[in-house]
Amino acid sequence: MDITNLSIRNFLTVGQAEIQLDQRGLILIQGENTDDTSAASNGAGKSSIVDAVCWALYGTTAREVSGDDVVNTTARKDCSVEVLLDDDGKLYRVTRYRKDKVHKNQLFVHQQDGSAWIDISKGTDKETQEVVRKVMGCSLEVFVGAIYAGQEAMPDLPGMTDKHLKLLIEEAAGVEELAAAYTEASKRALVAKKDWDAAGAAVKSLKQRLDTISGELTAAESQHQLFEDGRKDRARAELAKVKPINEAIATRRAQLEKFDQAALTARRDELNTALAGRKAEEVEQRRLQGEATAADRKMQIHRTTAEGAKRQLDTLERDLANIDAKIGSPCGECGKAYCAHDMEAARAARQASITEKKVELAGALRAYKEAKTAAEGALAVANTFTANMTDVSAAAAELATVNTGLQSITALNNAIAGHERDIAQVNVDARFKLTEPNPWQRVVESKREDRQRAENQIGLAEDEAKKLEDIADLYDNAAKVFGPAGVRAHILDTVTPFLNAQTTEYLGALADGNIHATWSTLAKTAKGELREKFNIEVENDKGGKTFKALSGGEKRKVRIATNMALQDMVASRAEKPINLWIGDEIDHALDEPGLERLMTVLDRKAKERGTVLVISHNALTDWIDNVITVKKTAGVSVVSGATHRGF
Repeated sequence: MDITNLSIRNFLTVGQAEIQLDQRGLILIQGENTDDTSAASNGAGKSSIVDAVCWALYGTTAREVSGDDVVNTTARKDCSVEVLLDDDGKLYRVTRYRKDKVHKNQLFVHQQDGSAWIDISKGTDKETQEVVRKVMGCSLEVFVGAIYAGQEAMPDLPGMTDKHLKLLIEEAAGVEELAAAYTEASKRALVAKKDWDAAGAAVKSLKQRLDTISGELTAAESQHQLFEDGRKDRARAELAKVKPINEAIATRRAQLEKFDQAALTARRDELNTALAGRKAEEVEQRRLQGEATAADRKMQIHRTTAEGAKRQLDTLERDLANIDAKIGSPCGECGKAYCAHDMEAARAARQASITEKKVELAGALRAYKEAKTAAEGALAVANTFTANMTDVSAAAAELATVNTGLQSITALNNAIAGHERDIAQVNVDARFKLTEPNPWQRVVESKREDRQRAENQIGLAEDEAKKLEDIADLYDNAAKVFGPAGVRAHILDTVTPFLNAQTTEYLGALADGNIHATWSTLAKTAKGELREKFNIEVENDKGGKTFKALSGGEKRKVRIATNMALQDMVASRAEKPINLWIGDEIDHALDEPGLERLMTVLDRKAKERGTVLVISHNALTDWIDNVITVKKTAGVSVVSGATHRGF
């Protein structure tokens, strides 16, 4: 992957710049800060050039500056950086804007198709950023780690502890995914273990439940067997009821022997025949008594009629006797006083009524006398007939006695029949006791079904527990594989030879082979025993035997060599080799021989990468011909010098 051109506008301190980056060899970037004479080249904007490349591609600088902070503080708007990429003949243009009046804060990716540029940006910057990552073939971390070496970003690898050095190498080797996998596997292993424990507890609970059900089934089966074993006893107990019933039958039959049913029946028939004539007399008696009663009722009617006529006659005679007393009294209708001649007509009328009523009374008296004679005659006839009726009281009394005996016979026979039915029912009940349904049968069947269900549930739960155990083992093994003692340790063992080879190569150039830095996964204890420990053992053939015993310049050479070796390992992770390398003030604290050896290393790096940008306060023009100058005035840096080939 070649980063061929860089275009900057209002980015950090740089106001405007166009720089060609592909196959440029060594390029020295120096600065001048006219805004602050005490700062010399500090703050001039040298690093802004390399920061622009990182920001355009990933939205942040190697020093983690992003957002509106990248906009030039003087311009305060219209910030943009454009990078041209050549991916083995495929040309891309990546442009990122910030506070632009047209494009706002957008990211664009274009691909060249013939003479035209085709926009391959996506709907969102996040999606477009993924397009950039695929074009570059690496993440931000790999990009920075592979091409950027700076004084600020250069860790003190030889001075790190085992833990921190391991973490750094793992990250550089791209095994942070393994660390994340270890964390995830550990979490899942813990969850799986809890699930497995819960499943085991569930199995235990189900087995306890099965034990309970089995106990209940055993008890139910015992009761079931007891019921079966007791069938004959219950039948015999039922049949025992026959004996008192037979005794009752014998008693009733003994009582029956006291009666002669045939003789009683014959005598009853004789008495009934004898009493049959009496019944005819009683019919005639009731008829005669009815006639006497009817005649008496007729007599009473005629008597009542005669008495009523007599009362009316008495009233008329009193009125006639008192009629003269009304003379001189006023008429009730007209008020005129009655006189003697007025009473004559009234007297004649009343006299006529008296005569008529006397005739009526005489007729009523005759009818009464006739009815009385008839009633007395009918009553005499009835009384005479009654007095002459046949006397059957003795026969009736005897018949009552005979019927009582016959009723006793019937009652005894009915009682005996009832007892015999009772015996038949006892026999039926006794047979039923031998075959009746066992009330514990359903309980036993239910408990057996419960036991079968419990066994099935235990089987399923044990299968599930086994699956969870396998999952727990899987995650536990995964945690071991991804853990520090697993594949990560193997990777450390694998990358160590590469790091040693690269470190030796760089130190050979920087220190003429006198200083040795060896990456190791083992270290000796005070007793001389080996133990696991990731460290960098440093020794100077002509000086200190440890890193701490080296001089400042020697330590600087070791740091540069080990960091560049680590960078080479990071660069190897990129899907596409990036033909650019940046050294930001890495020459700091080196003496003249050290600088000369460093330039040899950088020259070799330029041949490998195509372009190496060296940012420095020092005048390195004795070794680097191409120089770009960044001059800051009034808050804006101007870029000049060897920005393109031919300068």
